[in-house]
Amino acid sequence: MEDLSARPYTKYTSKEIRELEKGELTQALHAVDRMIYARMQPENLSAFDQLKSFTINQYNQKVQEVKHG
Repeated sequence: MEDLSARPYTKYTSKEIRELEKGELTQALHAVDRMIYARMQPENLSAFDQLKSFTINQYNQKVQEVKHG
């Protein structure tokens, strides 16, 4: 993601990422934060699936941008 968007996502907080992505990742990041900081066991992996889907969509958009100049 960092290479695609030229944004240092690994340096940002969840709040900063939510603001950058206009809330699109709010639920997923909130769930991951709970897993990390509250040591809550995930009921499922949907938060990670959402993050993965977002990343794949961003990648596909970048590919289309490159193809169509």
